[in-house]
This record gives sequence, C-alpha cells and structure tokens, in this order.
Amino acid sequence: MSDDLNWLSAREMVRRFADRSLSPVDVLEATLAFSGGSPFAITGVPIAQDAAVLDLGLDFNLTRNAVLGITYGGQFGSSLVDQTVRANFSARF
Repeated sequence: MSDDLNWLSAREMVRRFADRSLSPVDVLEATLAFSGGSPFAITGVPIAQDAAVLDLGLDFNLTRNAVLGITYGGQFGSSLVDQTVRANFSARF
C-alpha cells in the first residue's frame, strides 16, 4: 500500500418538510394474514413534519482494486432521531 491514501467523500444535507395533512394511514396501512391465521393490520409510523436529513460517507482506495467505505446517516426531527453507520469493503479481481 502506498503512503498516499486516495479517498472520495459523499455528502448530503437536506431539510425535509411533510404535508401537514399526512397521517400514518396515508403513508402505509396493510392487512395481512398467514395461511389459516387471523388477519392483522400493519400501520406506518408518523412522519416528522420537519426533519433534517444528513448523509456523510468516505470511500478509501486501499489499492487499485480494493475500496473500504464508511457511511453515516441521520434523520433528526422534533420527535425522532434515526442514525445509522455502515461499513463496506469491495474488491475487484
């Protein structure tokens, strides 16, 4: 591996607004049943009216054919916090 570690960054910062008339039922509602079982309902969770969405990532070119990446994602609203961290490795041969 060389002393020069090449990297590529990816960024996204947005502010998301939801229509105030939306309810969880507008987003997702489904009635399901297993074979021979009783039906049950699945309903979506409420959408934040105003949320900040942040995605940050770095890809490091370890060699010409190998890349290591790490990504952070977050959503922040008045009643929610959702955060993820992902790592990936890819090799070409």
